[in-house]
Amino acid sequence: MTNPNEIPEIKGAEFARARERVGMSTADLAKMASLTTSHVEQIENGESSCFYSPAIKFVAAKKLATFLGLSKPSVLYIQRVRQQRPQNRKL
Repeated sequence: MTNPNEIPEIKGAEFARARERVGMSTADLAKMASLTTSHVEQIENGESSCFYSPAIKFVAAKKLATFLGLSKPSVLYIQRVRQQRPQNRKL
């Protein structure tokens, strides 16, 4: 996430399904990834109050994806936002 025009979208439900599929609790996964249970829960539920910034949440989600064996493109989506140019208007 080096470009400020890239906004990460985290597909939290995919994280929850993968975690449940391997029989882990949010606490187990958090401990394995050196995160808090709240971090894991907020990634899964789309919340972000315990993260300092969206970038930090994105890094934590990438870490969880690795631990769960998920491909990053399946759970992390980068949306390119185009900056709109002002239209030339005739007065």
